[in-house]
Amino acid sequence: MSTRLDNFMKSKNVVLFFGGVVSMAAAYTIWGNDGQGVFPPQPDPTGDPKTWTKEECQLWLNKASESPTAIDVD
Repeated sequence: MSTRLDNFMKSKNVVLFFGGVVSMAAAYTIWGNDGQGVFPPQPDPTGDPKTWTKEECQLWLNKASESPTAIDVD
C-alpha cells in the first residue's frame, strides 16, 4: 500500500520543482554571483579625472555614492 509520501515522490510536480531549482541555481551562477558571472562590473576609472569621459565620471560618482564610506559634504 502506498503512502502519501510515495505518491508525492511519484508526482510530476516534484520533478518540475527540482528542475526549476536547478535551473535557477545555474542561472544565478552564470549571470550574477558577485561580479564573477557573464557580465563582470566595470573597473574603476584610472588616471587624471580631468581627462575622464562623461561616462567614466558618472561611473565613479555612482560607485562613490553607493560606497558605505562615502563622505557626506554639506
